[in-house]
Amino acid sequence: MDTSEEADVKLGGAVKQTDEKHASSELREMVWSPKMDLVAAVALPEPNDVILYRFHSLAKLWTHPSPSDTSIVRCLAWGPLGKCLAVAYSTGQVMILSVEKAGVLYTHNINSIPTKLYWHAVDQPEKRLGVPLFKDLCDKMLPEVPTTSRENESRPSVTHINRDILNYLVVSDEDGIVNIYVYGLLSIAHINLHNYSAQHCRALSSCLSRSSSSLVSIGEDDTNVYLTVVNTDVLAARNEEIQVLADKFVKLLSLLEQCDLSVNKMVEAWEDSLMELDSKLNQFAQQKQELKEGTVLNDFLELLLFGTPSDLLKVFLVKDLTERGMKKLGTSLQTYYRTMEELLTINMQGAVESIFYHLNDLYGLSQWSDTFALVGLDTAHVNSALQACGSLCLKINEMQQLITTGTKNLRAFSSWLYRVILRISEQEISERMNSFIPDPNAVAEFLEDNFKGLEESNSRIRLEKVGQYLRDDDLVSPLKLTENNLWDNLTSIPHLAASGLIYKAEPNKSLIQLYKRLALGLRDALTTPAVSVIRTMSIGTQKLLCKRTKFQALQQFSFEREDSSSLIYTAYLSERPGSSDLKLVVTRLVLAEHSLPLYQCELEFGRLGQGTAQYTCQIHKVLDFDHYLKEEIIVLLQQRDEDQQAYLTVRLNLANIPSDYWVCDSAPTVVDAAPWICPSYIKILQNATNALCTSSSGKRDIGSVMLSSRRVRLFMYDVDDDSDDESLTASASMLEESTIGSDKENSQS
Repeated sequence: MDTSEEADVKLGGAVKQTDEKHASSELREMVWSPKMDLVAAVALPEPNDVILYRFHSLAKLWTHPSPSDTSIVRCLAWGPLGKCLAVAYSTGQVMILSVEKAGVLYTHNINSIPTKLYWHAVDQPEKRLGVPLFKDLCDKMLPEVPTTSRENESRPSVTHINRDILNYLVVSDEDGIVNIYVYGLLSIAHINLHNYSAQHCRALSSCLSRSSSSLVSIGEDDTNVYLTVVNTDVLAARNEEIQVLADKFVKLLSLLEQCDLSVNKMVEAWEDSLMELDSKLNQFAQQKQELKEGTVLNDFLELLLFGTPSDLLKVFLVKDLTERGMKKLGTSLQTYYRTMEELLTINMQGAVESIFYHLNDLYGLSQWSDTFALVGLDTAHVNSALQACGSLCLKINEMQQLITTGTKNLRAFSSWLYRVILRISEQEISERMNSFIPDPNAVAEFLEDNFKGLEESNSRIRLEKVGQYLRDDDLVSPLKLTENNLWDNLTSIPHLAASGLIYKAEPNKSLIQLYKRLALGLRDALTTPAVSVIRTMSIGTQKLLCKRTKFQALQQFSFEREDSSSLIYTAYLSERPGSSDLKLVVTRLVLAEHSLPLYQCELEFGRLGQGTAQYTCQIHKVLDFDHYLKEEIIVLLQQRDEDQQAYLTVRLNLANIPSDYWVCDSAPTVVDAAPWICPSYIKILQNATNALCTSSSGKRDIGSVMLSSRRVRLFMYDVDDDSDDESLTASASMLEESTIGSDKENSQS
């Protein structure tokens, strides 16, 4: 090989070992954050926990437990801004975790086993019109929605998601499906590789180009491994529209979270005090019916008018209801209705009205046929969600009216009964009770609403009417609506009735039913883009990569050079035929050329150091690799000479390998990459008896090598000082002192 080209290799800073630590748990793999000195690790044994460590001390920050006993972590991916972490499980769940809160932001269920995650930040082009396509004024137009207190504030909001730049989470699975999610949340594409292949295939990995105009997917069938290029120009051409939709989706999702919390709080606050009173009153009504002594309504009206109860009613009041029971009921009613009213009107009503505002925005955008309609925003689906939201707003007003009138009349009824029981029992009425004299009209209205016609209709007494709104069933006792001439006139006009501007009240539906209808309508409205976008995508090319083999490692990364040529690299480790050694193959797909050529080369590593006397080993074994930055990779090697068995890492810039060594659209040739590795990029791992894998973050100039499932060496790249403290590995007691955490810390922070 001509070494005259070695002069073109630019010398860089040194690699410095900063420390060696014992991790708090046995680890399987580590993935470094692109923006912070943090590393996410998969713990052993299975089912796996995900642990977040700090770089310098390898101190454990938090642990996220496995969602079930059968969930095994398949892969991890950091968000572009380092605020979120995506975790894929063997059960088909893809969880988006908040780094700050250590909680789940969102969960996708893909109904298959995920194989690879790739979180891609888009290189944003200039605005097509020179100004933003759409400016959301919700911050100025909407009041701030009061937040419902979260349990220990441990559950993060989806507003913590990465939204400063447009980004896509690409999920590949074993059924040959590639899902693309904007911000890791909104599904924008559901690509089935079977449409581009004659046989059933597994999607091993998928990667978007820097501009998002192409998706490169690695898939395998029973015999071969293919590289498939899918044209995703719609993602690049309509990135502004997609970003607007994704921002709306995040805001709607956050408001739905607020509604969920409010509904859950209302269900928890629901009291069964009135249910007990209902039961006693129904037993009293049944007793009167058996004895044929009139009706319950007559007894209570006579008591209200003349102040004298019948003998049966007197026994019922003193023996069954009792003074203590009515006193307790009055106290609990006051607290119960006040809590319900606050949760409904302050928390949930504000969130639902904000959803109504955002849906009206989407309804208007959906009618912009040459922009948002092209990315699948459908007017009919948005209008359906808008109708559901309008009905929910009316139901909240109805429930609010019920609570207001119920509080007034029920309080008057219970206070009146309490005073009657005290008088019958010849007990003194306190000054506090005398300060509140129940309104006889309110009591009479309550009696007529709840006791009239019970015997004729053979129905039950139901004083508690709020709880039925919090069940997923039709209302048992809906409000009696008065005639509404305005409503009748509006619905009688055909054009107005079909305009979608009139919202149905749904008098027989509960609050929970209408809320679920709204959530379903939102899901339908915001999943249609994924169906429409996929129709605009087409296959660019499909190339044979290699015969089917077992990959020990597989990575893809994209890069755009200064000449605007877009590259996608695919690197993989697989076994050599007839040998236990691994071969490192790198492919480079050039997307700027019309023919989409695929260049390949198989890398081996001979004598390193560009002829310096420090490195004399003539052959090295490849153990692992990781993408570092741009077109650079970090490779973990082991010397193979008889008297040299040391482990080392090297940093290789693939752009330094001359184009003559890249073979186009044919089997790769073996290339010795050693001449293009500058000596300062070589790091021998002193006193290392084993090395399992390497991981790095080029944006932070940090990396690590796992020497065992617990021992981790930490490195910094491009440092000026090449001094290194190799004595860190000399003493077992020092390693023991560096152990961070304990077995008791395995629970989630």
